[in-house]
Amino acid sequence: MSHCSFFLKSAVLMLAFSPVTGLKRHRTRAKPLAVLALLLLPLLPLVAQNKDEKAVASWTEKIRISGDFRYRHEFISQEIFNSATSEKVRMFDRNRHRLRLRLELMAPVNDKMDVFTRIATGSFSDGAGDPTSSNQDLSGGFAPKPIWLDRAYVDFHPFKELGARAGKQPVPFEHTDLVWDSDLNLEGMAVMMTLQKDGNELFLRAGGFWASERGPTGFAKHALTQGLFGGQLGGKVSNGRVTAQLAAAYFDYGNVKNNPALYAPNQFFGNSSTLITGRGSDTLGYLFDYNLVNVRASLGGKLNRVEPTAVFDFVTNIAAEKDDAYDKKLNSSWLAGFVLQFSSAPITWDVAYNYRVQQKDATIAIFADSDPAGGGTNYNGHKIVLGFDVMKQARFGLTYFKNIKDPENKNEEQRFDYDRVQADFEVKF
Repeated sequence: MSHCSFFLKSAVLMLAFSPVTGLKRHRTRAKPLAVLALLLLPLLPLVAQNKDEKAVASWTEKIRISGDFRYRHEFISQEIFNSATSEKVRMFDRNRHRLRLRLELMAPVNDKMDVFTRIATGSFSDGAGDPTSSNQDLSGGFAPKPIWLDRAYVDFHPFKELGARAGKQPVPFEHTDLVWDSDLNLEGMAVMMTLQKDGNELFLRAGGFWASERGPTGFAKHALTQGLFGGQLGGKVSNGRVTAQLAAAYFDYGNVKNNPALYAPNQFFGNSSTLITGRGSDTLGYLFDYNLVNVRASLGGKLNRVEPTAVFDFVTNIAAEKDDAYDKKLNSSWLAGFVLQFSSAPITWDVAYNYRVQQKDATIAIFADSDPAGGGTNYNGHKIVLGFDVMKQARFGLTYFKNIKDPENKNEEQRFDYDRVQADFEVKF
């Protein structure tokens, strides 16, 4: 309580409860004063709490909360191989409803540092959440759904041109979903430098990230630590109507070859695997190392009624060798497509298309886009998106994936069709 509020409270109490009988000459003045004091009593808590409320208001004004909610209906049709008849057959169709809720909190520490935290829905598998999805299936007899820590990092920005992050953070590199799924959050440290002048930009991104730590079976000197180091150099030029961007990156995964999968035990989502020993229940490991060279380019413009953007992405794993099962290297992937955004129409809408070839060992499969062909690598095909802004901060979208799984397989019966349709309603707040 402040000194001012303390003295005011004391004065009011003295006026309210001081004896007025026996002071005849002041009696006529004392009654009005006592009545006034009693009327002021209900205001005393407000006076006493005024300082605390200002402190609370200052704290709440600093915190920024944002998020999004998405409801999805999804249809999946795919083929699988029937080993009993040595032919491919159509698997049962899936119709499922899913939701995603993400809530982010940003708290400034000072003028050079902020802390970000985000919680999100997600599935539960092998004791952990899915690193490339915050979707939650509507199933389980209306059981409660799990909430995960999706992001938690500190953002340090001592200068306008230079920043750094530490913690569980969004992918700091410019990318499509060929190498990194849009829902993936890396864990480690990153440094970002950006130089801007007259609408042009030169940027550098670098970081080290830790994916897994495993103890060996039996006695050994060191535990197994798996992760990656990466860097990206790029630039953007713009004249106000046309914008072009080019970026080149190198990502080096450590302790991957002949070691366990980076997410679920013995699951490689398309990457080549081999038998290993000495890692407990993990009996399979990556057949190759993964040292990736990634090049991304985009070209966008602003026309009278439409804003078109073309994008190209390429990645190759220079550490991969020939796969004996296919008698060739399957170490390169590429994506090419476009986006058309119509913002001058009564309803803002957009359409997008891309085609991609995702070879088996071009990148770590678990971190790539989790939607086409069921996620991972070893497929090719089309992606078509149509979206409408139905009202402010609310969007309806349709997405269609048409893919071929294992397209390089010499056996025609083991090349499988995969179709997926997603209908989304999403709001942001």
